[in-house]
Amino acid sequence: MTVTRRVNAVSFPAGGDLSSNQFCIVAMSAEGRVVVNGGMATANLGILLNKPSATDEAAEVAVNGSIVKMIASAAINENAAIAAQVSGHGSATTTNNEYIVGYARSPASGTGVLFEVLVDCDRFNS
Repeated sequence: MTVTRRVNAVSFPAGGDLSSNQFCIVAMSAEGRVVVNGGMATANLGILLNKPSATDEAAEVAVNGSIVKMIASAAINENAAIAAQVSGHGSATTTNNEYIVGYARSPASGTGVLFEVLVDCDRFNS
């Protein structure tokens, strides 16, 4: 069972309609707004916790130290480093210098499955 255990959250203005991106990896845009992070080459801000539906609505983001649920883009093993994929879903990575959002604290059996992640935004180094 996936539950939210600990949340350190901050709010920033949304960069658009993020109502379908709850529990996805987000980043900060150049304009200072929260946007979905769809790739491993952009620094992560954290995991989106709510569903802002318009630009400048408050986007609540779980940041470092949080243990929250997120959406997997593929099967993930417990303790794997998690990077952003298409639509901000999480994927395991072992590639040095890729931006990660944290580490899986529970496994995910496949695409679209919720799993727990310890948020620790950084670059992966093996």
